[in-house]
Order: sequence, then C-alpha cells, then structure tokens
Amino acid sequence: MPRVAILLSTYEGARYLTPQLHSLLGQTHRDWVLYWRDDGSRDGTCDLMRAFMAQLDAGQAVELDEPGRFGTTESFMRLLRRAYADGNAVAAFADQDDVWLPEKLTRGVEALRGASGSAPALYFARQVLVDAGLRRIALSFRVRRPPGFPACLTQNLATGCTVMMNRVAMGLVAGSVPPPGSLHDWWSYIIVAARGGRGVGGQ
Repeated sequence: MPRVAILLSTYEGARYLTPQLHSLLGQTHRDWVLYWRDDGSRDGTCDLMRAFMAQLDAGQAVELDEPGRFGTTESFMRLLRRAYADGNAVAAFADQDDVWLPEKLTRGVEALRGASGSAPALYFARQVLVDAGLRRIALSFRVRRPPGFPACLTQNLATGCTVMMNRVAMGLVAGSVPPPGSLHDWWSYIIVAARGGRGVGGQ
C-alpha cells in the first residue's frame, strides 16, 4: 500500500482542528505522513498542531517551518512540493475544518490504483455536508458528466478536501506556477486534465 502524504495548511484554525486531527488517526489506511504548514495564525493553532505531532510516531509528521502569510494556494503548493521531493506516492489535500470518514484514504488509494503508472490521475469525491454539531444535512451534488479538459476551465468538480493525486500528477502540479487568485484544488484539476490525466470521481 502506498504512503499517502496528507497536506494540511492551517490558519486561525484552533477551534476546528481537534475533530479533524482525530479523524486522521482513525483512517483505515494507516500508512500516511502529515505535512503541515501554518500561514500566520495567532490563535493557538501552532501549539495545538505541535501537541498532536508529539503523539505520532517518529517521521509521521513534517512541519514546514516557513514563516509568512502566503495565502491558501501557495501554502498548499509548498506542502505539495515538499511531499513530492520526499518521494511520496500519493498526496491528499486536507482542510482544517473538515472531519474525514475512516475509509477516505483507502477509497482514494484504491481508485488511483486503476490509473496507468505513467499517467497522471486525480481522485475526488462527494462531500457529506454537516452543521456545527456534525449532524448530516445533505450530500454535495453528484458529478453527471466525465471530468476533463476543456470543461475544467469553466467548472471545478474537484473540491480540495476530497482531492488525492498519484505521484505523476503530484509532479505536474508541483512543477507548475498557479496564476494569482487561483485555488489549489481547481488548479490541480486543470493541470491534470490538460495533460490528459484521468479524473476519478467518487460517488
């Protein structure tokens, strides 16, 4: 089973992070490493994250000590470049205010297995929308048309907190420079689709 690099960029997230971090520990796919970078928080986020890291096995968490406020997209790009340079096989974007279902990583890894080893592949899935008490409200919309290019230029189907990429896709996105104002998830989808990559949508 491939090692998954979980990419988490934080900013003023102390009130959200605990449920999300606990959900990482509950993943059925156990071979993962957390890459984390804070984008200038002043609310105790960093203390919370470092306390969580201290509970993990050696080498299971990497903090990018790069002070500064770069914004969401650039912060995630820095995490992705580091995870790619470290040789990880799969990357998964993680948002600080989400809670992952236990099978999230397992399902993404299994879906990415279907892609050719030389082809870029990007997995995404529907979201379970909840209220502040994590009570289910609805599912996000179902993808009705195959993802790809040029449709990716007008609509983003790949919501960041669900996105996972194989190593080929990681390399393509890590080597790119997102335009100002772009979002890391949509940009990743565009790059992979434009290079003929496979979009794998979870239902």
